[in-house]
Amino acid sequence: MAASAAPGGVNTVRRVITFLLLGVMVLIAGIGLAGLIERAITTPAVLADFGSSGLAQSLAFTLIAGPFALGLWWFAWRNLTDASADRHSAAWPVYLIIAHTVSLIVFSLAALEFLSDLVIGVWSPGPLSVALAWALIWVWHHWMWFHAAKGPT
Repeated sequence: MAASAAPGGVNTVRRVITFLLLGVMVLIAGIGLAGLIERAITTPAVLADFGSSGLAQSLAFTLIAGPFALGLWWFAWRNLTDASADRHSAAWPVYLIIAHTVSLIVFSLAALEFLSDLVIGVWSPGPLSVALAWALIWVWHHWMWFHAAKGPT
């Protein structure tokens, strides 16, 4: 007599690990993307003042965590069908709620900091780059949240 598989045991652990790794990789890629955007916004003269370690860190964060996050996202996204338990599990909406909320908070605070600096007449590309990077992440997660075929149920 063959033993039946546990309903959800290994799959639940897989979902939690996948979405936890995805969240960490999105966070790291967002930090790297913000650093690259800041370097793109600044003038070339200021670009040399940053030093090469900041550029190396931003590139490493973006070029390593970014593709890893996209790979994990693709792995999770292709399994989110009406027939699969992944779409109906609690891990998917919990990940989306956390990522959606964190990206909205980081975007809002950075945008407010940038606008407050503009009010006093200071140009600060740092908060602007953070706001742009995390706005992209927020839009991506907002799109996933309200996707008709793959959004959480």
